[in-house]
Amino acid sequence: MPATAATSPKVFSRSSSATAGIAPRVAGAASEAAVSIATDTSRTGRAEGLRRGGLAHCAARGRAVSRSETDRVRGRVRSRFMNPGILWGLATAAAWGTADFAGGLASRRAVPMVVTAGSQGIGLLALLVGALLLRPPVPPLEVLAVGALAGVGGGLGLAFLYEGLARGAMGIVSSLAGAGAVVIPLIVSLVLGTEIAPLAIVGIGLVLLAGLAATDVSRDQASRTSLLLALGASVGFATWYLLIDQVADEGRLSVLIASRSASTLLLVAIVAATSARSGIPATRAVLPFVATAGILDVGANVFFVLARGDISVALAATIASLYPLFTMTLARLLLGERLPRLGLLAVLLAVAGTVLISVSG
Repeated sequence: MPATAATSPKVFSRSSSATAGIAPRVAGAASEAAVSIATDTSRTGRAEGLRRGGLAHCAARGRAVSRSETDRVRGRVRSRFMNPGILWGLATAAAWGTADFAGGLASRRAVPMVVTAGSQGIGLLALLVGALLLRPPVPPLEVLAVGALAGVGGGLGLAFLYEGLARGAMGIVSSLAGAGAVVIPLIVSLVLGTEIAPLAIVGIGLVLLAGLAATDVSRDQASRTSLLLALGASVGFATWYLLIDQVADEGRLSVLIASRSASTLLLVAIVAATSARSGIPATRAVLPFVATAGILDVGANVFFVLARGDISVALAATIASLYPLFTMTLARLLLGERLPRLGLLAVLLAVAGTVLISVSG
């Protein structure tokens, strides 16, 4: 801080004299000096008081400004982390992660395509019940058509995912599928001329490294096939993200019904075409898992659309893509699934890449 100069009171010297003739003059000088000193002391006192008062005022104002700034920072932090869109995104991740664990577990005990079709059909019934209760407005036909196309992508992505979960390690398959679903929209944005933040580019690199690490872990043919299925799932999910973003603000529930109807019809048609190996009777034993997967999956779709209403599709998709953490945790706790070190590295790289992409958004 710059130094402040202090003004000292004047110092008056007084000399004594032995001659009486100048005594009155000395007394007068002494009296004048006393008055001057008193006056200067009074001025100095007032100046000191003003100085102290000013410092006190500045200190108080500084405290007020500091308190106000702190409140603003706290408000920004609170609004950042308590944003409804963020919470809906986390709910999406939890619902999708649990649904995929239930669907993957059912797919290990029955034909994955049948499990996928069953879960989609149950989810469609849940949406139709909601529509009967809420009676949402019906958007234009072209909006419903886009929602249906999104459902085709999402349904195929889910079928690939369940097949991959049945063949390989749930932690690796779900992590790569989730990370790929984030990277693909970014690559599409880059192709369309959208500028991508440096952190997002680093995140993409980490996801690619995760894929390489997972490939090295998967030495048998079944595991390698599960990685290809994870890639197919990520393409399907990314398609759903990109298309549903185009119509997320118009008749959300109706769009979701169109999406789920298209995916259900497609999957049922595939099951019917391959009925010779469908193994439909075997699904009765896993019906609770299929129902859980279907209800939670449609709930996750609803949560994602709600998140998209408050935050960007990139951020919503990034948060939702954290669902593999829930799938991996459930597989570890309930199935005792252990990953080798390189497999854990693949999962950590995929999650780290997803987090960096989220921060860049």
